[in-house]
Amino acid sequence: MTPRRRLITRGVLIAWAVSLGLGVAFVVALGSVPADFAPLADLVTSLVGIFGVALGIAIALGWLVRLLSIGYWPRSLSTAPGEDLAPDRVFGICVILFSLPSLLLH
Repeated sequence: MTPRRRLITRGVLIAWAVSLGLGVAFVVALGSVPADFAPLADLVTSLVGIFGVALGIAIALGWLVRLLSIGYWPRSLSTAPGEDLAPDRVFGICVILFSLPSLLLH
């Protein structure tokens, strides 16, 4: 009998926490720019929030892979039951968590 593997491992949770922390640090860093650059910082924060979440969703669901693979359409990008979470889904969620503070700011 083989031991059952956990879907979400400790490394995945650490990667998600680090990406969320980096997203908060990014928003704080852009919030501390001089007043002359405040409109530019607001624009960058908004763009990162909107396009980062959209890109993260596209990566996590596999739409970006299907869009970029011309002529080749993978049948399924999901993992079999009992396997680890797919790396593209983990990275997509990391992108979403990084851009979530920027999205919630505006």
